[in-house]
Amino acid sequence: MVSDSTFVEREGVNTFATLANRARCLWRETPMHDVGVDGHVEYVTPAGAATGRNIAVQIKSGSSYTNVTNGRITYSPSDKHREYWSSYPLPVILAIYAPTIGSMHWIDVRKAIRLNRASPVKLPLSPVLTPDNFLELFRSGGPLPTEPLPPRGICEEMLSKSSGIRSQISYFDLFVNGLTETGRALYFGMDLYCGILAHKTGYPDVESGDHSFIDDYIEFLIAHNIVVFNYEWFDEAAERWRMTGKFLGRLTIRGEQLLSYIRKLQSSWSKWNRGMYASVTQERFVRILFEEDAQSRFRLIEEYKQDFNALADAADNAAP
Repeated sequence: MVSDSTFVEREGVNTFATLANRARCLWRETPMHDVGVDGHVEYVTPAGAATGRNIAVQIKSGSSYTNVTNGRITYSPSDKHREYWSSYPLPVILAIYAPTIGSMHWIDVRKAIRLNRASPVKLPLSPVLTPDNFLELFRSGGPLPTEPLPPRGICEEMLSKSSGIRSQISYFDLFVNGLTETGRALYFGMDLYCGILAHKTGYPDVESGDHSFIDDYIEFLIAHNIVVFNYEWFDEAAERWRMTGKFLGRLTIRGEQLLSYIRKLQSSWSKWNRGMYASVTQERFVRILFEEDAQSRFRLIEEYKQDFNALADAADNAAP
């Protein structure tokens, strides 16, 4: 006997696939061994270039999944799915299909679980998913890729974007000063920004407009596929704690090509002496700073290590 739920489930998957197709994205359904992800969607540029920018999707269909509480659909994942989705290497979209009205509701369930691990997932009733807003599914990974520019075009863009009359910090300043790990990686944090600010102006304090400039710089790096890092984690610092995040990410092939181009121009530059220690693309070192009272913390750590078993035993015995 084939139950009606079989057809309802298929209707949900087919509806999502149609939305993806109309948004001109590539939908790839998991053909076997689906343990929490029904498929993946890849973003395709308006020019038709596949980008490698993917999200995972889990689709639930039927009235049993559309319980509405306080204007939201409440869904309680199993512990197995919470663990699976929260540790998944891509954003995971939970899409719930209401067959009676033909609407698709969605949420980035990986992000929702990471922010509130024990709480039910609450999906907004609106906006429903349509071809026009389909690309919003990719939002937690940062801005979507742009059409690729040659290294010179990227440099020109980076040089033209500056933080204002006072500081004149450009994207280029942040990029070359943030290089680390023998030039294979890029770092950003407010310590980098304030350090450049202090050297250029003697005035290290950040102004209100600087944060918007920093956000734009980070989005530029992602849109032009210059560096790979966990944007969701970076963005969480602002969303949860109202802080500017930091990252250490590996340069992509395009980022390495950009770096090679800058070095190539420098090698033919009459103002640069090959015997000089300083270089435009010279790496900097990222390090942990130890506070003045570090010794008291080291002693505390040593005592904790010695007492760990006793603390763990006491916690185990106190557990219900």
